[in-house]
Amino acid sequence: MLLPALGVAVLAAVVFLVWRSLPGLLVARVLTGLALGVTVATATAFITDLDERRSGVTTRRAGIVATIANLGGLALGPLIAGLLARYEAHAPTLPFIVLLVGLLAAVFLVTIAPEGHPALDPRPRYRPQRLKAPASERRRFIAATSGAFTSFAVGGLFVGLTGTFLAQLVHHSSPALVGLAIFLSNGAGVLAQTTTTNWPAHRLLAAGIPPIIVGVCLLVISAWTTPPSLALFLISAVIAGAGIGAMIRGCLTIVISTASSDDRAGAVATLFTAAYAGVSIPVIGVGVVLQHLSPRVTLLIFALAAGLAILAAAPTLVGPTADPAQPSKPEPGAMTALCRCFAADLDDACFGPTHESHVEPCATTDPGIEVDPTARPAGDLRANPADA
Repeated sequence: MLLPALGVAVLAAVVFLVWRSLPGLLVARVLTGLALGVTVATATAFITDLDERRSGVTTRRAGIVATIANLGGLALGPLIAGLLARYEAHAPTLPFIVLLVGLLAAVFLVTIAPEGHPALDPRPRYRPQRLKAPASERRRFIAATSGAFTSFAVGGLFVGLTGTFLAQLVHHSSPALVGLAIFLSNGAGVLAQTTTTNWPAHRLLAAGIPPIIVGVCLLVISAWTTPPSLALFLISAVIAGAGIGAMIRGCLTIVISTASSDDRAGAVATLFTAAYAGVSIPVIGVGVVLQHLSPRVTLLIFALAAGLAILAAAPTLVGPTADPAQPSKPEPGAMTALCRCFAADLDDACFGPTHESHVEPCATTDPGIEVDPTARPAGDLRANPADA
């Protein structure tokens, strides 16, 4: 799936270069979205497979690398494009030429990269992942998806309206400055996620919600000051970006921990569907409102809506009674044993930051349970290292 997705991205870059009109722009954006949606999930799984130990346990390194690649790309892309568009003579085409070269290099590297695990034979039939909500802790799951929606909406506001804010209010239309503002926001999210890898979900959310609220408030203040403050706007981007980074990982951890193994893929797909809806739908609404109201009033309305949504979800997200880092039973049972054996990506969600991620050999204190250390969890189709 990774090579076809990169092929679609290459096609999108070519369309950007040769079809320079509004319909061409829309077609290229759709192709880019399709490629992005497939690449993010597939590349993350590929990195996890490559990082997997012979025992079948993955380390935190895979998650950190995936985080840096995702948010780091969102941070560096606008900055590089802005610098190229600002200081080069061929501004409309040069960023896409650089993008095309980078994509072709990625195709070559993926082609020569080793397989993360042996190919399945026969190959399973492809079918789209159905959206699901876990049967237990439905309220907490809804709060997590709402938090992801709102967090991405705030991030989408900074990305989508930075150019408008700088041009109309601050009177700075430099593409490099637009790229810098987006870089600061997403870069702060990378920093927040990579420096809190040992934090459980409730701590991430408790630390992420206040910066988002403060960042959005500072954004509104920066627009309503006389004259509008560029420095305050950039500070708001950094603060909100850090909160968004923590919020996203906290919500994802909650969804993973509340879903059973059978529902987990659908639950994660539901979370990211809500997140991508948050980064697109509210920004379109803001764009429509801007046709009738001033940027200042529009930002104020959006800030109130985003703040109320986050505050409404906050009690459920950070409430101690639903904290996934606190086991409901003091003695480990069958599920605890299975988590210890298989869930390298769930250890923080199940046991908190004090749990050792790589417990070898796998064991359970329940005398009635025997766990095969070479077994794989239900639904895991990757090859068992013991069979190699």
